[in-house]
Amino acid sequence: MNTLDVYKYVGAANITLQTAFGFEYMKNFLGAEVVFISSEIPENVVIATPLNNIIGYYVDPGDSEFAKSGLVYTTDPTTNFIGFHSQGSYERAMSDLFAIMGLRIFCEYLDAIAYISVGGADTQTLGKLTLTSAEGSETGKTKISVKEQLMSMKNCWKYKDAASATTVKYGDDVKNWSKWDGESEIASTETHHITLVECDQNYKAVRSGDVTVAVKS
Repeated sequence: MNTLDVYKYVGAANITLQTAFGFEYMKNFLGAEVVFISSEIPENVVIATPLNNIIGYYVDPGDSEFAKSGLVYTTDPTTNFIGFHSQGSYERAMSDLFAIMGLRIFCEYLDAIAYISVGGADTQTLGKLTLTSAEGSETGKTKISVKEQLMSMKNCWKYKDAASATTVKYGDDVKNWSKWDGESEIASTETHHITLVECDQNYKAVRSGDVTVAVKS
């Protein structure tokens, strides 16, 4: 969950905060065994999955390109997560300590991930996009323009072409919609509707707009 959402709640909660491998997490928070806190998660959103759906891959610093280059790191023989090296510096009469880690955590099954909106109704309102449509440069094409820019570099545009406007709610999954780069003309049919959605990195709708297309005949 988002760091700011934790701050809103943490004052009245009985939690234990831990630190491990650069990740901050809490135990027994809102009934969850482990909660990772990250600003990468959108505010007012909780992403949940069973613990055994989380897979960790890592590079063993003791058997990596660094080691082949002559950089020797000592690792724990059980996990090999972190490589550690210590060397003396006679120029400064002190010891220099180095630690290195290459770890990635991801979910194995996407359909085992729950994407939940939290907070008041005002925090779950779908934003609006302002769209216009003009005839494209080729027959059967339309040129869509959107007034607003993406709210985040990690967000993207998704659209659906249909005979009528497509209803969209905040947090709807639009992963299977067509992707749009924000410039390319779109093949469509006169009087059809194009519903455009701005989605976050998890393909959840955050803003939406609709327009009746004008197509070059």
